[in-house]
Amino acid sequence: MAALTKRLVELQRSSPGKKLHLDFLQAFADHGQNASPVEAVNFLSQLRKVREASAKKIEGVTQRQLLQVWANECADHQGWQLLRSRLFRKGKDGLEGVASRDLSLAYNTLSHMNLSVEVAEVWPLIASRLQAGTMKDPRELMGVWTVAPEEHMQSLDVPLARALGAAA
Repeated sequence: MAALTKRLVELQRSSPGKKLHLDFLQAFADHGQNASPVEAVNFLSQLRKVREASAKKIEGVTQRQLLQVWANECADHQGWQLLRSRLFRKGKDGLEGVASRDLSLAYNTLSHMNLSVEVAEVWPLIASRLQAGTMKDPRELMGVWTVAPEEHMQSLDVPLARALGAAA
């Protein structure tokens, strides 16, 4: 992953253009084959930052339109496909095996990126941890709660209230 990190730093310095997300995804395609699930979550977080930077207003184009173009460009990219495969591997080799803080970060990041299919794939892992009582840090729970749809609030409210009560 050192090669990926080095390449991302190079890209950020040399090409801060509108298509930086495609360069990032290509870097992941080239160097992310052995990325751990945590490294994939960290890359996803960096990709979100690039996405936010590319969503700046362009005259005559809405932010929603820009983000839709961004999503379309990413969807079929080999780097995105590799990232998805790293995140959604079955068992401990995917998100199921990461710490709750990383799972919360993945859910929050995917939600902010409006990637509803991926968000729906992550939710069962979160629900399982909530039910088992293994996701109990207030920051982890807040990371999920701030972006969760209304239908998941019932699952989150009690664990979050307990976590906040314990932290007080």
